[in-house]
Amino acid sequence: MKVHPERYDPLVNSYNPPLLQLWCANTDVSAVLLTDVAKYIMKYVSKEETLSSEYGDFVRRLVEHELPDTASMRDVGVKLLMKAVDDRDICAQELCALISGEALYTASRSFVLLTVPGLSCFQQRVGDSSPVDIERYMRRPGTLSGLPLLVVTRLYTLRCAGGPVAVLASRLRNPVVVRVVPVLSSVRDGSHFEEYCFQRLVLCKPFRAWGDIL
Repeated sequence: MKVHPERYDPLVNSYNPPLLQLWCANTDVSAVLLTDVAKYIMKYVSKEETLSSEYGDFVRRLVEHELPDTASMRDVGVKLLMKAVDDRDICAQELCALISGEALYTASRSFVLLTVPGLSCFQQRVGDSSPVDIERYMRRPGTLSGLPLLVVTRLYTLRCAGGPVAVLASRLRNPVVVRVVPVLSSVRDGSHFEEYCFQRLVLCKPFRAWGDIL
């Protein structure tokens, strides 16, 4: 059987004559640039798979059959952890990051988590050590004496110099974004308003000891 494709038919796909003669069937041949090839490959490589139910099935099987009634929470946690690190679904963004070697996200600023306890937490911890960031702030160099905790955290890195008292300060190239925890409600009639006020006082008033702000 011979194939005689009709010339200039509007329904005929773009084709390559030698390839069409060899394949003897409909083809769609078009010039593809290198960037188009990369986009085409990444489109299919990063296509999300259907979310598996394997992990959920494992949890149900674990609860119903594999754990004795006397099993501790530690046993449950160990088994769940082993399964979690063994296999899981991976999203398209993670796959693209792994293939390209690029980070999942980039930011022009760094984020710092600053723990500032509320008043009730402080009263319960009287005599105990304070959070590390606050301890270093209270021992900061004299050049930073007039700066509050929030400003020092945004602009400087504090590190111990080896001695029991000395703390060195290094100016950051870019100010960081400070995230304060715990997040307390600022509603005036709320149950945590006093805690919130104390937290803001710690953040915004320079001090060297707890007695300076209490």
